[in-house]
Amino acid sequence: ITRAQLDEPQPLIADGNDWSANSITVGGINVIVIAVYLTNYEKFTGVNLTKLHQIYNFLRYHRMPFTLMGDFNMEPHEWHDSALLEMFAAAIIKPSAPYTCQQGKGTLIDYFIVHHSIAPLVISANAIMNVPWWPHYGIELELQLIPGTRTINTLIAGKKLPKELPP
Repeated sequence: ITRAQLDEPQPLIADGNDWSANSITVGGINVIVIAVYLTNYEKFTGVNLTKLHQIYNFLRYHRMPFTLMGDFNMEPHEWHDSALLEMFAAAIIKPSAPYTCQQGKGTLIDYFIVHHSIAPLVISANAIMNVPWWPHYGIELELQLIPGTRTINTLIAGKKLPKELPP
């Protein structure tokens, strides 16, 4: 998604402990975008469990497609060992790079978690290597915009039929 493809972004709609959410409209679809930081070495316990609980309740209340993006401080396969992906009804989208954090031997800890309803729209996820912060790369997600179809219900009043039909 480029800035030119976005409809008017709306102001920040929520924030919590190390996460913030915004709503954007892309091609007529409202999507919640959440940036998150999970604390290192906590995995799915303690403060990280609190953060994920806050995000889950927020998403459950708003009932919109979403993408979580950020520094999860754990590899994607660790989500599959928990029930959280099923709970969020989401899939992990990994950037094309083998790692997103250059520290040590390199790890893939920055990625996207995308609601199932918009996962088929993902074209690519990339690592942006030329960024001013270290040791992480930036990440970007590209979605396919599909023109929407809108249905408008219109009341059509019937006319009386003539008593005789013309030949």
